[in-house]
Amino acid sequence: MKPTYKYQHKQIWSIAVGFIAATMIMVLFSCGSSQDKDNNAVSAATEASKETVADSGTLLTLTQAQYKEAGIQLGSFEKKPLSKTIHVNGMVNIPPQSKISVSFPFGGFIRSIKVLEGDFVKKGSLLAVLENPQYVDLQEDYLKSKSALNYAQNEYYRQKALYQADIAAGKSYQKATSAYHSLQASVSATAQKLRMLGIAPDALTPSSIRSLVNIYAPASGYITKVDLNQGKYMAAQQQLLEINDTKNVHIDLSVYEKDAGLIKVGQKVLFMLPGEGEDQLAKIELIGREIRPDHSVIVHAVPLDRSKYYNPGSFVQAEISLQDIQTDVLPIEAVVRSGGRQFIFLKKQIGSDSAIEFQMIPVTAGAESEGYMQVQIPVSIDDTTKSIVTKGAFSLLSVLKNQGEEED
Repeated sequence: MKPTYKYQHKQIWSIAVGFIAATMIMVLFSCGSSQDKDNNAVSAATEASKETVADSGTLLTLTQAQYKEAGIQLGSFEKKPLSKTIHVNGMVNIPPQSKISVSFPFGGFIRSIKVLEGDFVKKGSLLAVLENPQYVDLQEDYLKSKSALNYAQNEYYRQKALYQADIAAGKSYQKATSAYHSLQASVSATAQKLRMLGIAPDALTPSSIRSLVNIYAPASGYITKVDLNQGKYMAAQQQLLEINDTKNVHIDLSVYEKDAGLIKVGQKVLFMLPGEGEDQLAKIELIGREIRPDHSVIVHAVPLDRSKYYNPGSFVQAEISLQDIQTDVLPIEAVVRSGGRQFIFLKKQIGSDSAIEFQMIPVTAGAESEGYMQVQIPVSIDDTTKSIVTKGAFSLLSVLKNQGEEED
């Protein structure tokens, strides 16, 4: 029996030792996991702290000594009239009523051409000569109708007198009246056609009938198109030439929608024509009301030098001067540039007796004039009463950059 007891005792002891060892391993594993979690939490907190520091890179704290050394001066926005300039492109143009298409109401063959493209012509100048047998027929019809009208007129008055004296029947009087009025209409219509040909009906005689008619310039201007050649048949109403009356020339400027509200009638425009080194002066007279597909508005400006020739269709570069625009401005030195953006510094608060805190915020800069710049701050900055660094902003930017390099 003793050997059996000893064996059982050893077996129980082995089981107890194994249980204790397993329990210790589980405790150690649990402690290790808890420590890892704590380490991860500390690491996350550290990273969050770093991110907070990085995000607060627009905050800068100076000591009183640094503040004085930087020569910082504080101020606020001012309202000043700035002369903003808008750079635009455009084209020389003329109004529709100054672009004249020369045509003829009757067809004809070109027998002579008196002008070339680019010539300047005065109103009434001879442009071309046309020929057509129809012109002869019209003159013949007029003279025949006029002769018949004389007979019809005499017959009308004769029948009228007989009718009033109860000698002739009313039917004869009515017939004479109808013939007389019909010939009157025919003579009047044919005379009007002759005037369209440039032939004076009252001066027309059988010996002055002609097959050639002259085409004269309806207005003064430059010949821009010549659609003629010798012997060519031109149909009725077909364009023969084009004349541009440049005394009413203007410049069509393309102004983007965002700037259209700043344009006013009477504003001055400086423009330059291709190949010319001198600026020309113009004045805005009309502003278009339609926004085109490219989000621009047409603005019409008239050159002040009306004696100079401006070739319609020429491309121009122009500057529109916007005078006396009241806007929020700061001194130019209050705005600093970093990373392709522009910033200003606001004195945010005083941390202690020896520390002053500034905040760097991005802004949108605009026109500059006489040492001042148009500045717009973000809408999220609603406290505009804060003091703005108007002098020494570049020194603050340098300190901020140096601090960033030291942290790296």
